Amino acid sequence: MVRQHIYHIQKSSIKRFMDNCFVYVLADVTGIRYIGVSIHPEQRFKNHIYEATNKGGKSYNLRKSKWLRSIDFNFYHRIIFSGTEEACYKKEVELIKLALDKNKKLVNLTRGGDRPPKIIDLENYEEVREKIRSKATGRKLSAETKKKMSDSHKKNGAPTWIGDASGYKNPRARPVAQIDDNNNIIFVWSCGKEAVDALKLNKTDIVNVCSGRQKTAKGYRFKYF
Repeated sequence: MVRQHIYHIQKSSIKRFMDNCFVYVLADVTGIRYIGVSIHPEQRFKNHIYEATNKGGKSYNLRKSKWLRSIDFNFYHRIIFSGTEEACYKKEVELIKLALDKNKKLVNLTRGGDRPPKIIDLENYEEVREKIRSKATGRKLSAETKKKMSDSHKKNGAPTWIGDASGYKNPRARPVAQIDDNNNIIFVWSCGKEAVDALKLNKTDIVNVCSGRQKTAKGYRFKYF
């Protein structure tokens, strides 16, 4: 069983705006073991646990995941810096270098600064956008595929997302773009559920905004991508 990990975070100090970013650390009794960057650190802490417990995931065998399992998930975390994404990734590089210079046993795979590219920053933006659109469009499953899915559900039990029409596992899920008041794209979420979970929104509200039935969801604007 996964042990409830220990929180060392002042939630009231976290601003939930897209132009804010945070540098955080994970530590055990020996000190800091991981330094990371996130725009939603609270959710990222939960993701670290999921990645370390999901045997079928690509992150299961990473050093970070192995470390978390080795300490039975009894880790500490806190935010140590906030600012723009550029400033945070620069600070991450500085802190990782400082920790390595002091012979800290970090479980980071790189020396930091590995900012994941946003779709709107890619040179092949239109090509990627079309691929996302085509995958997000509802598709028909063959009888053979339906039978395989049915047999898998009977064997392993219904997946946790059954009953929730949203989520990237839904073949009809559509990417959602977060926009400003001038209709400029701020960020592209892979699906509405991702935005709902990260921004703590109501699922119905984000659907209504994307469909034009209401203007905002807690002040945020969205449109289907």
